[in-house]
Amino acid sequence: MNFISEELELVPPGKRDFEEERFKKQAEQNFPYQNDPILQLVYVTFSTDTEKEIVEMELSEHECYFQVLKKADEMFPLVWTEMVFGDPENLDSKLSNSTDVWNFVQQSKMCKFNY
Repeated sequence: MNFISEELELVPPGKRDFEEERFKKQAEQNFPYQNDPILQLVYVTFSTDTEKEIVEMELSEHECYFQVLKKADEMFPLVWTEMVFGDPENLDSKLSNSTDVWNFVQQSKMCKFNY
């Protein structure tokens, strides 16, 4: 399914088969996957100048900023953490609270997973 391969790049390698199968089932059943509006499964990309890792996280609408910061600290304990959406060089993309983070969670167009 080449048309979803670009979206699947936003998912950790170990979860790509799962998301592709879920997409196929959705297509067969012809209805979208529904996420809980208060708690969502989100694939979060963490990166430094030398590393990039995508992690599956269950984020709470009101705690997601702190959940992501905590995970970043666990993964990169010696690295100063700054949360941004998209391009780290874009100063307008800094996220400073849970509302910012929640509002920037996106849903992929084909597979309907959150990232």
